[in-house]
Amino acid sequence: MLRRKGKRTRPEDGGDFVAAKRPRAEDDEDELPEEREKVLDAMVFGARGGIVSALTEKQSKRDIAVHSDDDDDDLTDEEDYRQRRRADRSVPSCEAAWEDDDDAKLQVDVTASGTTKKLRATAEEDVLDGQVYSDRLRAQFKKVVGEPMWAKVPAVRTVGQGSDGGAEVDLLQRTQPILAGKAVNLPKDILEIRRVKDINWSNPPDAAIQAVQFHPQAPVALTAGLHKTLRLYHVDNETNPMLHSLYLKRFPIHSAQFSADGEQIIMTSRRPHFNVFDIQSNKTIHIPGLRGRQEKSFEVFAVSPDNELLAFTGRDGSVLLVSQKSKQLVSSCRMSGSAVALSFTPSGRHLLSAGSDGRVYVWDVNSRRCCHSFIDEGSFHLTSLAVGPDNKYVACGNSSGVVNVYDESCLSVSEPKPLRTLNNLAPTCVTSMQFNPSGEILAMLSRRMEKGLRLAHFPSTTVFSNWPKQTTKLNHAQCMAFSPTSEFMAVGNDRGKALTFRLGHYKEEN
Repeated sequence: MLRRKGKRTRPEDGGDFVAAKRPRAEDDEDELPEEREKVLDAMVFGARGGIVSALTEKQSKRDIAVHSDDDDDDLTDEEDYRQRRRADRSVPSCEAAWEDDDDAKLQVDVTASGTTKKLRATAEEDVLDGQVYSDRLRAQFKKVVGEPMWAKVPAVRTVGQGSDGGAEVDLLQRTQPILAGKAVNLPKDILEIRRVKDINWSNPPDAAIQAVQFHPQAPVALTAGLHKTLRLYHVDNETNPMLHSLYLKRFPIHSAQFSADGEQIIMTSRRPHFNVFDIQSNKTIHIPGLRGRQEKSFEVFAVSPDNELLAFTGRDGSVLLVSQKSKQLVSSCRMSGSAVALSFTPSGRHLLSAGSDGRVYVWDVNSRRCCHSFIDEGSFHLTSLAVGPDNKYVACGNSSGVVNVYDESCLSVSEPKPLRTLNNLAPTCVTSMQFNPSGEILAMLSRRMEKGLRLAHFPSTTVFSNWPKQTTKLNHAQCMAFSPTSEFMAVGNDRGKALTFRLGHYKEEN
């Protein structure tokens, strides 16, 4: 029996192919939650605000519902609740930690073993009742070990004398162990990390994921790759539903990033043009090129943190500065070698560019001039750059798999010495690097190595030894990204999966 396929229409603007939908049966009416349908409708019909605003509105409705429920309670119920809380905070009956009412019912033969014979006061004693036996065990334990801290009754002090005369267990005494147990800084030896549901688990493509990134404000992540498709997902850690899919004909995506304000997505390829997806208007903007430049590729680029500029590597060692608003060329800078990597400083005032000759250039964005340069020690061909979020560290990766880590003095010293040299990816090429938002982890990635992803701890500059494990199925990692809170790390690989990991140290408390 032949089945009739739904018609596929090719949109005039070069967007997605849209398949005709079959009529939904009555049993399917509840397949999607109502809130998710509203979000998807906003995407399809171009509702104002787009994806990010739709998710924000969804969260706001939840908050309003919570506050509405709270407002329904009258003041009398709230006062009763407070009184009950005060009663709960009254001084409890502080019984001894070793008291047990059943001890008095026991009869213990202390002559049964050599250990219990030591508890006899005289040689004639053979049977002790439970209370006496307990007291002598306690005395023997204190004699040998001493009284443990857990067996002491909590100290009670009077609080607010002269006001209400009440007595409470000291709040600081009760909470101090909990607060003291929470580590402020990331431990350097073992990284608490576990695999969670992949971002694109529901529809992974058949091509490598070349770009993955989390939205700077909303719980949204993007994936893009050689399958010429950009996809946006709502990261809820349960189903991760896809919000939007954009197909770009004859445009395999090699790199994609959110703008600093999160309102646009810049997509580049090995083409003399690039594309921008505007999330607010749900439209794709085609940038045919830069006026006055004959470029073959816009693959490598960086977004300034202040959302003012885009920086692209150009031909003949050029660094192209493009306005984020107009997408027009503002200025260009020239290096002695070929430009291969770019990275803005956190303030956006300076741009670092790495050359194929092993030299790093520091550009003043305002004056468009090179204010400093230095040669990466032992490097003949740089391939990647990363600047820490607080400007304390600069990492330089080269084609031999070596990563040199410098402190901030390298931005002013002509011949800086690296703080640490990391060889964990040798002898392959260091493809990309990225610091997490807190600056405590540096991710180093090599596309040519199986499981070619390493995480280094800062400020100790040591590589975590417990990850990746031999059982970790990374395959060939192509790209990676940290979430804004560092709680999640996403890794795109050559199998089309956006693997997702949770870092336990940064887990948000509910």
